[in-house]
Amino acid sequence: MLPTDAEMQSFAQEMYEFCPDIVEQGTESIEELVEEIKKTKKLFLWWD
Repeated sequence: MLPTDAEMQSFAQEMYEFCPDIVEQGTESIEELVEEIKKTKKLFLWWD
């Protein structure tokens, strides 16, 4: 079963809170993070 849009948004928000660099130095918005995860089926985390 695939996650709903609301679940994806919630997941992306949680990942941003855990690792803000994925948005601040990566996708630049949580909405773009959601799209990136949907497109690639991957999530990359890093901290500087």
